[in-house]
Amino acid sequence: MTAPTPLTVEGFVAPIADARDDAGGKGASLGLFARLGLPTVPGVVVSSQAYSMATAESGLAELVARFWNTDPASAQSVSLEAQLRDGVERLPTDALAEAILATLERELSSATLGLTPNLILRSSATGEDSGAASFAGQFLSAACAPTVDGISHSIRAVWASCTATHVASYRRAIQRADDVPPQMGVVVQPLLTFDFAGLAFTQHPTAQVRGWTLVEYLDEAPSRLVAGEVRPHICRVSADACRVVWEQKQAGRPVLAEPVVRTLMEVTNQTKETLGREVDVEWGSVGRTVYLLQGRPATRKPVL
Repeated sequence: MTAPTPLTVEGFVAPIADARDDAGGKGASLGLFARLGLPTVPGVVVSSQAYSMATAESGLAELVARFWNTDPASAQSVSLEAQLRDGVERLPTDALAEAILATLERELSSATLGLTPNLILRSSATGEDSGAASFAGQFLSAACAPTVDGISHSIRAVWASCTATHVASYRRAIQRADDVPPQMGVVVQPLLTFDFAGLAFTQHPTAQVRGWTLVEYLDEAPSRLVAGEVRPHICRVSADACRVVWEQKQAGRPVLAEPVVRTLMEVTNQTKETLGREVDVEWGSVGRTVYLLQGRPATRKPVL
């Protein structure tokens, strides 16, 4: 393996509103939503090409290729994952982190939001959040302070999660082993404290009902709900009248006010119209403002 060399960062960092396909699935979708005026959290994206160049210039590309061509259930796959994690951790990413921080400061200044005490770096792999596969829960998100050291460490952690054995197993399980292996883009945003956060499914994933959106939420951080660490409120909301029918309510926990429910349904329905199909949406609310954190085509639905 050759010695790591500094990564050339020109063209790899852009505001979310300028994100295109090379920003990975999550970044590209957020870019589309932002350009259409949907309420997204401002931030920046890092092109998946930065990951590709970094692994190529450091001599890790051969190990990456070997990893994707190895049986993920084998001891060799586990060994390759460890070698790649160590190799990615040594990549010189400070220049990239500096570019991220400078672009982020400009974006947040124009949005009158400003830097928060912490940032969230979210995976945005190519193929992630697509109509064929969601990759939900497969890759890493990392929180850090808005510093060069914090961003540099976190971006390497997100990159390293691209070549995890469970990711390879997931690809094999959905029969994507012959597809081009994922490359890792990154979305960088302020880590906001939400009053409520949750998921919305325009097509109920298990019940044969039409015209209702299933909403799971709680007054918790989005990461805790997505990871299944807490039991959320679960309700159905009629797409037109916004009538709420409860499936499960957690005693003693606050619920969304009617105006926020209506705003959530507006955002969810706009996301569905934008993608032209049923969608799964991750969202968070502050006061009456609902932010679209992620929107992807639904990959699981009952037979109607």
